[in-house]
Amino acid sequence: MSYENAFHWIIDFLEQESVPYMIMGGLAAYAYGSERELYDVDLYIPQLALAAVADYGKGAKTFGPSRYKDEFWDIEGTQFVVDSVKVEITTDHNCRFFCEKDSMWIEQNIDFDSTVTKTLFGREVEVMRLDHLLSYKAQLARDVDLDDVCRLEEAIG
Repeated sequence: MSYENAFHWIIDFLEQESVPYMIMGGLAAYAYGSERELYDVDLYIPQLALAAVADYGKGAKTFGPSRYKDEFWDIEGTQFVVDSVKVEITTDHNCRFFCEKDSMWIEQNIDFDSTVTKTLFGREVEVMRLDHLLSYKAQLARDVDLDDVCRLEEAIG
């Protein structure tokens, strides 16, 4: 239930403020039929909306807004904890992930006009296209991502 609360908390704000968004990661996989346990709520938003989103969640903020880089991502964003659930917001500005298979950084071109409308927790929301999600997760190639790819391929037949 807390995932649902965290999800509605951020989507309510984004939709109220007319901020384009794209649900990605495990939650996007869940929207397409993956049934693994969720770890967080991941979304892309435009760079220009980052300050407003960070201000909205200032009481729940645990990171950012700032640049973040580790072995998997080189991104700009912010993070909140809502009802013990991480809500991770990444912007569309200079967003990269590390492709394990090719041992190289891949630029993500986030196109908010290419989302698919799916129903999550009783509401219609904008989700990363399935082909983009499968490609992204296969290239990222962490165990959890490869698990999502397998589950998604099973779910879509």
